[in-house]
Amino acid sequence: MKNCLFPLSLFVVILLGSCGQSKEITFKEMTNVRLKSVQANGTVKVTADAVMHNPRRVGAKVTYMECEVYVDGKPYASVAQTKQAKVPKRSDFAVPLETSISLKKIMGNAVSLTKSVLGDGKVDVKLDGVVKVKVFGKTFTVPFVYDEETEVGL
Repeated sequence: MKNCLFPLSLFVVILLGSCGQSKEITFKEMTNVRLKSVQANGTVKVTADAVMHNPRRVGAKVTYMECEVYVDGKPYASVAQTKQAKVPKRSDFAVPLETSISLKKIMGNAVSLTKSVLGDGKVDVKLDGVVKVKVFGKTFTVPFVYDEETEVGL
């Protein structure tokens, strides 16, 4: 019985030590933010990649992403995506984001948007949201905010 007790207690100590410091998955940056071409249904396509960092020793899975899209300080769209993506262990990973903004909303602020596009070809784009990541059946919410001028590729 004594021979069995030592390996068991060693296993418990190692298990508790490895679970004690839970490192969080974090938002690093937003890349490839683009206002794409006008589509036939009267919308402008917006795409981006949310780059996250997973410091954990295990992989995870992105299960949900939602955010608000602001252009030149005005709310234009809400995005909710349920695309699932694998998250590799101890690495950076990108979560693609894609939405369409109605031209009717854009036309409501056409004067300021047109000045931005014709002036220097850039607009201020802000994305504010969360990514939900599942690790061993437990879901974590990772917030993100991106706010930067970006070129309009119309």
